Amino acid sequence: MSRQLCKQLVAGAYTVGLVDSMIHTCCTFQLSLWSSNIIKHFFCVIPPLLVLSCSDIRINEIVMFAFMCCIIVSSLVTVLLFYVYIISTILQIYFAKGRRKAFSSCTFHLTSVVMFHGTLLFMYLRPTSSYSMDTDKMVSAFYTLEIPMVNPLIYSLRNMEEHVKDALRNASFPDTSV
Repeated sequence: MSRQLCKQLVAGAYTVGLVDSMIHTCCTFQLSLWSSNIIKHFFCVIPPLLVLSCSDIRINEIVMFAFMCCIIVSSLVTVLLFYVYIISTILQIYFAKGRRKAFSSCTFHLTSVVMFHGTLLFMYLRPTSSYSMDTDKMVSAFYTLEIPMVNPLIYSLRNMEEHVKDALRNASFPDTSV
């Protein structure tokens, strides 16, 4: 990846995040809220805030759905597009061991990507008729706590797997040259 493309991707991510948050903030300021301003959630996100509204929230729901579709789907498509390039490069590796190692790394990364995007898709792209505050709390805890904790574990297991294989090889064929 070129430095220019990397800069464009970072600038694009910041720009989309800024525009998304500004639009949701403007839409939220248009709402009338009940007298209770206590959000029964771990943190302030859009769906639990909409529950506190006594005004029509259809516009907010449409805006949230549209932006989440665009953001989640575009980021997922971007990752998968890069993986097409990565896989085509891996297939050009001559040695099977190198290909296997590269595919192993990709598998662990794709597991993290699928876990993260899967929970986001479930969280923001489900119908409001199936919205449950308890389910929402559980899913949001999963994608904010569980995935960042599991991600290093996934990568360390991969590295540990290589170290375990090396240790087994060394134990099976001890170096007798000493």
